[in-house]
Amino acid sequence: AEESPVCDEAKQIICETRAQDMVEFPVGFGMMRATNTERSQLALQMVGEGADPYDIHSAVVGWAPAMRDGNIDEFFVNCGSGINLITEVRPAAQIVDDLASAF
Repeated sequence: AEESPVCDEAKQIICETRAQDMVEFPVGFGMMRATNTERSQLALQMVGEGADPYDIHSAVVGWAPAMRDGNIDEFFVNCGSGINLITEVRPAAQIVDDLASAF
């Protein structure tokens, strides 16, 4: 949404990325989906080496501020499999209206 606090570059990446292009790895509290970057590849490497999910979380914990501040080159963009439904940046009210129209 236009109102989202993430940087414009992250919004554009979300619009252009499909779920099948993302990687998934365990973190301390569950699974994380991320764009395929050096940092997400590091997480996958840690998985392959048998690292504890909490250690993997520690290695990627900066992703949220990076998405907000525009420093995503050092981390990645995180988004769930619903990313396939996102193709453009729109006002939140428009998105909610579209979702509610099904009811």
